[in-house]
Amino acid sequence: MSKNINFDSYTRLIDEILLDIRPYIRTEGEQLLGSLLAQVMVKSNLVAEEHIELKKAYQDLRKGYDEMKNLVFEISKKQQ
Repeated sequence: MSKNINFDSYTRLIDEILLDIRPYIRTEGEQLLGSLLAQVMVKSNLVAEEHIELKKAYQDLRKGYDEMKNLVFEISKKQQ
């Protein structure tokens, strides 16, 4: 689900967030804070998606390791 993101898509995501908060921004300082807030929101969403993918990959890896361990156990039982 994680997407490869380039600069254009990153700025597009930030602009989408800024559309929601622009009516409330009045000063240059608020514009800067709004832009920083949008960047943090985009980055935290990307990190959360990556975390979910890594967690799934780790579970798959653990499952494969458990299967391999059971196979080795079965082979060693047959050899005895």
